[in-house]
Order: sequence, then C-alpha cells, then structure tokens
Amino acid sequence: MKTSQFLRFMKNTHPVIFIGMWFVLDIGISSLFLLAPEGSMDNASTEKIAEKMGQFGIFVFGVILAPIIETFLHHFLVIKGLRMVLKKAALSFYIAVPVSAVFFALIHPYSIYYITATFFTGLILGCAFYLGQYRRDMPAFLIVVILHSLYNLFASAMDFVL
Repeated sequence: MKTSQFLRFMKNTHPVIFIGMWFVLDIGISSLFLLAPEGSMDNASTEKIAEKMGQFGIFVFGVILAPIIETFLHHFLVIKGLRMVLKKAALSFYIAVPVSAVFFALIHPYSIYYITATFFTGLILGCAFYLGQYRRDMPAFLIVVILHSLYNLFASAMDFVL
C-alpha cells in the first residue's frame, strides 16, 4: 500500500476501526513486556492511588483524568507545536511523534522496562494523534483520549484479573 493510499485509508476509515487498529497494535507491542522481570512493570502512582482511594480512584485517575492530561501535554502541545514550527508534514511527523513519545515515557519513570514500554505506547498514541488530525469525523485529541483510556482500562482489568 502506497503512502497516499495508507493516509487516505486512515483519514476515511470509521472511527471505531481507526481507534481499534491502534488499540490492537498497542496491546500487541505491550504484551512483549510480559517477559520483563517480576515487578518491573509496576506503576507506583497507581499503587498509591489504590491505597488511598481504592479501585474507583484508579478508574477515575487512570481511565479518565490521566488520558486527558497526558494527551494534552504530550501529544496536543508537543505535536501541534512542532508541527507549527516544522512546516513540512513528513518532517514534523518524524520529529514530533518521537519527541512526544520521549516526553510521555519520561513521566512514567518506574523502571527502565516501564519507560521503554511507555515510549512505544507514546509512539502509537503520537501516530494516532498525528494521523487523527487529518480526520473530519472526530478530533485527534478525542481519538487519543479514548485510545489511551481504553488501554489504561484494559491494563487495569488485567492487573485486577491476574
């Protein structure tokens, strides 16, 4: 598939399919980190919230608040800002998405494994945001908030089940 066909597909596909593709990719890549040493993927922030506010607190913070705040700080501001500075679309994509992923990873400093996993998640969220800007049916910001929320909900459910 040529680049223009890929971009056309990403621009015109149904929003559920668009979000679902990125979600499946994120889960697939994140599953590689199941091989990380025991405890290296623990999230200290989640554990503190669980101690103080229980599972409801984890849900509110992890599934609602964190995706909104992190999408604004690490995807909206970084990608939109760099896109304004770097006028060429391809150049801004290849710089803005990795830069946003680095910032996203660095706010999750629980272990080198966690940082690495969140870097890849940041790349996926950044790509979804960047490509989502070309869509007319749903704002890129909302797409990434939903995607991030679904991922955090899935991760929380897996922690609860396992």
